[in-house]
Amino acid sequence: MIILAIILCLLLSALFSGMEIAFLATTKTELQVLETRTKSQRSRLQSFYDQRDSVITSLLIGNNVVLVLLAWFASKQLERANIGFDNDSSQVLFETLILTATILVFGEFFPKLIFRRFAAKILHVLAPLLYLQVVILGPLTYVFKKISSWIIRPFIGGSENGPSEPEAGAEDLENFIRQQSTLSEDGEDDLNVGFFKNALILKDVRVRECLVPRTSIIAHDLSEGKDVLRQKFLNSMHSRIVVYHDDIDHIVGYVHHFEVLSSAKSIEALIRPLYVTPESKSARDLLEDMLSGHFHMAWVVDEYGGTAGIVTLEDIVEEVVGEIEDEHDEAQLPFSPAGPRTWSIEGSVEIDLINEKLSLAIPKGDYETISGYIFHGMGDIPDQGQLFTIDHFELEILDRSASKIHRLKLTDCSS
Repeated sequence: MIILAIILCLLLSALFSGMEIAFLATTKTELQVLETRTKSQRSRLQSFYDQRDSVITSLLIGNNVVLVLLAWFASKQLERANIGFDNDSSQVLFETLILTATILVFGEFFPKLIFRRFAAKILHVLAPLLYLQVVILGPLTYVFKKISSWIIRPFIGGSENGPSEPEAGAEDLENFIRQQSTLSEDGEDDLNVGFFKNALILKDVRVRECLVPRTSIIAHDLSEGKDVLRQKFLNSMHSRIVVYHDDIDHIVGYVHHFEVLSSAKSIEALIRPLYVTPESKSARDLLEDMLSGHFHMAWVVDEYGGTAGIVTLEDIVEEVVGEIEDEHDEAQLPFSPAGPRTWSIEGSVEIDLINEKLSLAIPKGDYETISGYIFHGMGDIPDQGQLFTIDHFELEILDRSASKIHRLKLTDCSS
């Protein structure tokens, strides 16, 4: 019976020590990021951080109580064993050494090692147990907190609560991502980690990296009639079209397809304002500005005041969650198979998308699209039908205009 009591006390000590290190090693950001099974559990875990001192105090009290009981039961068991020491001092020393080694190994070292490695996940599993011990030890915790605050009050300027817990920030999220990158084993975890990586680096993404370039903008000149605008909506399947005066560098706003197709008002009466932003602005700052100002679309200008492109909320969100496909995307595939390790590709497709979707390794540089890669490698626009090689890729221009590559054929010759 005493042996069972010793084992139980040792397990409880390991549990208290482990939960203490797990609680200290987990930030509030991690608890907010990791999904929980129920909303009540999420609320309970986050409420622990609002009373952090009380939780830690209750864990320490619980651990000390079971350690006292463990020492008492162990002493009784060793007395029964009757090992046969010459004096009481030798027996006390032996009991102390055995008990200390056992507690350090099984009650401190191993549990803290395990609980620290899987801190957030273990806290989610043991949240009900943690809540139970906080409730049971609540009265003792309250008494000890009052005593300790009375003792330390002269040293902290009269504050009973001490320094407040700092808000979790980007550094906490970076630490969380690094931990999850090493711990994730299935595809779903990798997807979640990738999502938060993208969200974290959004501050380093410039607007010029996610805009629709001016050459790809579907826009409407105010001098054209409303019937022409309706036809542009029907042909493009866009919900919004930019409106300009004289040329694309003099944008006056945009119009929504629903209003154009259903209203008898003039185009000028339906124009909505665009948010104007420089192309060097960070995507995160632009996202915050557009959300706070309730703008869906922004006009991106270059350093000379000309139109660099257009960017929408969807374009910025895609930098975090990846490509967002709607019901019209299927008919606009940017590339298609054209033979073994060969594809027909639109010239405006981004290098990152090609590398990701086709498992290629087109090198990055001072360009964003496959057309830019060709311009960089050749120095000019190759003739239509011209065959040429850049790095280990064989390319052929299928369709081009005077200043733009519309479609090309690419063959990977690396294998």
